[in-house]
Amino acid sequence: GNTTFTNVVVLNNLSGTTPVFTTSLLAPGDVTNFTGSYLAPTNCSATSLSTVIAQSLCGGSVSNTASSTCPILTTPLIALTQNCPLLPAIPGGLLTYSGSVSNAGNTFLTNVVVVNNLSGVTPVFTAASLAPGATTNFTGSYLAPADCSSTSLSTATGQSCNGGATNSVITLCLLTTTPAIAITETCPPGPVTAGTTVTYGGLVSNPGNVTLTNVLVYGSQPSNHTPLLGPLQLAAGASAPFTGSYVALSGANPMTNTTIQTNLSVTIIANTTTDIVTNQTTILTTNTVTSTFGTIDAVTGILTDRFHVPGGLHGLMYADQDQNWGPTLFYTIAEPATGANTLNTLSTIPPAVGAVTPRFDLTSTNLDALTMAAPDVGYGAVNFYYVRHNNDGVTTFGEIIAQGASTSADLWPVPNSGYTGLAFAATDVGYGANLFYYVRNAASGLAMFGTLNPTPGGIATDRYTVGTNCDSLVYVPSAVSSWGTGIFAYLRHATIAGITGSVIGTIDPVTKVATDRLILGTNYLNALTFTATDVGYGPNLFYYLRPASALVATNLTTTFTTNLVTTLVTNTVTSYLTNSLVTFTPTNTVTAIGMDLCLDRTVVAAANCLGPIAVGLIQPAAPYISAPILTGGAFTLSLATETGKSYTVQFKARLSDLVWTNLSTVPGTGNQLIITNPTSPNEPTRFYRIMVTP
Repeated sequence: GNTTFTNVVVLNNLSGTTPVFTTSLLAPGDVTNFTGSYLAPTNCSATSLSTVIAQSLCGGSVSNTASSTCPILTTPLIALTQNCPLLPAIPGGLLTYSGSVSNAGNTFLTNVVVVNNLSGVTPVFTAASLAPGATTNFTGSYLAPADCSSTSLSTATGQSCNGGATNSVITLCLLTTTPAIAITETCPPGPVTAGTTVTYGGLVSNPGNVTLTNVLVYGSQPSNHTPLLGPLQLAAGASAPFTGSYVALSGANPMTNTTIQTNLSVTIIANTTTDIVTNQTTILTTNTVTSTFGTIDAVTGILTDRFHVPGGLHGLMYADQDQNWGPTLFYTIAEPATGANTLNTLSTIPPAVGAVTPRFDLTSTNLDALTMAAPDVGYGAVNFYYVRHNNDGVTTFGEIIAQGASTSADLWPVPNSGYTGLAFAATDVGYGANLFYYVRNAASGLAMFGTLNPTPGGIATDRYTVGTNCDSLVYVPSAVSSWGTGIFAYLRHATIAGITGSVIGTIDPVTKVATDRLILGTNYLNALTFTATDVGYGPNLFYYLRPASALVATNLTTTFTTNLVTTLVTNTVTSYLTNSLVTFTPTNTVTAIGMDLCLDRTVVAAANCLGPIAVGLIQPAAPYISAPILTGGAFTLSLATETGKSYTVQFKARLSDLVWTNLSTVPGTGNQLIITNPTSPNEPTRFYRIMVTP
């Protein structure tokens, strides 16, 4: 205008009643700037109205308004959680999960939808809108699969004025499995006689709700425990037939049927002279004590003795490299002969025949395990390494140099005792490259799997337990059957379902799970190695040494004495002939054994001709924690318990932590208990142990 204004005031409808600008004078043509502020709404834009009022020096007042719509930068975010049911569902049963969906952004979300890939196309939750910071819960369900666990994917979506938001979460829920096995036997009708062949059959089935592995069927006749069926895998509800036969020698309920013939006349001719040769003498001499060299086929489960070798051998290692005596040889440590040199000897075994050849004496005794490392781990390339013990129980790690120098030496002592197996892996399987691995039997009765750093003065570290009574260890870099790649194989002796013998199993260094694979019968084995090379018996085989047995040589000495016998009497004799036929009911018990695919629980059942014999589930020795599973920011543990005891689960984030934190205390029920333990992003690892009372 053309007049001066006084008391100039600027107000904004969103900034409150306080003016955003005032000035006492504003001359004609003058311009001045102002600023104001207000809290932005949770929308994509904000429209505000500013009003100016002023007084004229000449009298009267003037006003004007202006509005503006300002865009607001929004961040649409949606958060989602999903939880397993407190009580695990059973395979094939209804699994009801819960969760929550929340608006983690700074703007309203509309048309909020949550779907789950296993619950069908119908959403498990919908909401017309969700304000920033708001959270709401939901539940959903689906039929659990016939498996050890169920993994489902939930996805949440929402719309905003500035685009959409989406998020997904994957949850693995353990299922309550009930392993079971059943067996029936069909025997021939009626009694049988001694010496006849009895053929029988039957059916082994899986009435539980979890797959069984390593299913074997044995018969008690004959008593050599040769499997009639297996090992095989049986899905829940599946069955498999088996047959067997044996020569009947005895049984139940013997019955005698007798027929007598009388007055049978027999005439004896007299005056006969006979020369009788008598006194034949046989002398048996036991000459040598031997061991047996053989193969194990992991695909078929067949153990085959190949040839005899001298006794007193410890450790077995295959080498493709020429160590002075040619490639493709097996190496072992021979004990000294009685009364001879007291040193152990490095010896070679060609794969075709059992010609064990001593190569050179070692400077150490009492060697317990042998392996080879092709890379140079600090002592030269392509060397053998050993662990041994002295009479004071001290364990020592040492090397054997075969190429060129042919020497051996102790390197440094290692802690603890009971070492029975040594292996080497150049590949990093979780603890670093170029490390040695061992199994040892601790004083507690458990077998420990650990690593041994070859750095001078390096550290031997127990990693985790792998059962009991381990005898040997070998690293298997290639795939063997369905056991996996980059695994360790062990031998241990155990009694399973009444069968005492050797068991070959595997250790997966990634999952840290030890699994018994094959029961090898009653042959105790004390050395194991592996090679993918076909050395005459096929590729990808394990090789073993079986302990000493007697090899008997027979020397026959015969003497002859001639006696002259003259018969001078003639008689007619009436004799009585009795014919007796003995019959009996055949008795044979068949036993089925299998392993739960989910929790490695063993089930066993037996039957005979009269019907089934209740055996049931063989629970693992408690306490026993299955491998923890990390899902949705929480670890899930499965704990085997015994009735009458109390179990306190403790954890810590690092092995170096000095203090264990109590998680929960639960009473034992004799069954598996499921425990959930939430973790945090700054704790990538968690370690667990159990305290048992009383």
